[in-house]
Amino acid sequence: MNSFVVVAVSFKENQTEAIAFEPSMSSTDILKKALETFNVPLEAICNYMLFIPAIECFVKSFEHLLGGHRLSLLENCSFENKDAQQKSAQKSLSKSSSQELNNEAHINEIRSKKEMPEDRIEGDFSYIEEEKEEEGEGEISQRNSNEFNGEDEDEINEISLEEIKDKSWKDRSGLTSFVREWAMDNDFQLILNTREQTFKKDQSKLTKLICNEKDCKFFLEFKSCKESKEQYILSKSYPTHNHKLNAKNNSLEFTPSILEKLKELRTVSDNTKAITKALNKKFNKSFSIRTVWYQLKKLKDLEFGKPTDDASTLIKLLGKDKEKRGTTFYKEINGDGKLLHFALMTNRMKAIANKFYDVIIIDASHKTNRFGMPLLDIITIDNLGKSCTIFVALLHNQKYEEFRWSLECFKANLINQPQVIFTDEEEALRKGIFW
Repeated sequence: MNSFVVVAVSFKENQTEAIAFEPSMSSTDILKKALETFNVPLEAICNYMLFIPAIECFVKSFEHLLGGHRLSLLENCSFENKDAQQKSAQKSLSKSSSQELNNEAHINEIRSKKEMPEDRIEGDFSYIEEEKEEEGEGEISQRNSNEFNGEDEDEINEISLEEIKDKSWKDRSGLTSFVREWAMDNDFQLILNTREQTFKKDQSKLTKLICNEKDCKFFLEFKSCKESKEQYILSKSYPTHNHKLNAKNNSLEFTPSILEKLKELRTVSDNTKAITKALNKKFNKSFSIRTVWYQLKKLKDLEFGKPTDDASTLIKLLGKDKEKRGTTFYKEINGDGKLLHFALMTNRMKAIANKFYDVIIIDASHKTNRFGMPLLDIITIDNLGKSCTIFVALLHNQKYEEFRWSLECFKANLINQPQVIFTDEEEALRKGIFW
């Protein structure tokens, strides 16, 4: 689709302008643009509509402009007096056929401002009559009927309130909990954290719950007062949605069986989108990717602790490993309880390091973890020509003092000293003498 479409818009009997419209514009934006062009106050927008005389249709979306048909800006429009408007629009169309719009210079000016391709600017609208002859009046009328009454109309979905209109709730929490489930059963969601109003005169309370879809007018008002024995009852409503009902299931829909399946899927894939698709298919749900991602995060935090607890969790795990397998590890914690650095060497690492000690390789990966701590890694080559990790350390930074601390920890576990040490261009490693 091209960037802009320029069409002729007629207003009253003696005004015609060429106006450029963008694909992103809604029907309201298109109408506002037309009103601004003719200097009509936007406060009066409810009194105007754009009409397409050639196909006898009101403008309800940008797609209606793609045919390049001339538009008429009509005042006091309503569907009831559409016949009178059509006659007025046709009269306006015939009287404005010789207006300045057909002036090539005027069209070129619009083109230069919007940088539009030439084939989208229609300066001469005489082809409308040719189109009528080719299609036939009957086909045009049928097309108009389809556009006016078909998919371009907002979808209307009225919800039955039978289940809630005679119920009462003693507090807002019970009310929102019930209504949430009721809304989900009817395939839509409500915004439940709205502010509750309290009236000083009689101390009554008013809770208004609205649909979470933008521009939807659906709402439920519940009132708690003396007449209702301080219980919330439905007092006012607008039970109609103007959109398709297809609500996503929220986190409250996660049953124990779904959580167990989520744990199982987590072990075979780390693709949240694929996990979401598998869950929805298995349990006939419509969870969003974000909802599943959040549940995966909760499971991870439950198993490994929150990121802020990572240091303490690590120390605990290393302490258990030391008791179980004799792992050697070193750590330093500052006065605020923050882990500055730690080093690790298992018994297997020690055995390999003291057997294949002649050549070692030292490298530091720069802040590849979420805490931004450099990882120091020392490897050697065994008798099969395979590389083996013999020491790891997480450092506070990549300065000389940090490398010295970690390598002193490494040396403390060696029986024999390395003969050759390979490293990269790390300045802090090159500068110091560690052996």
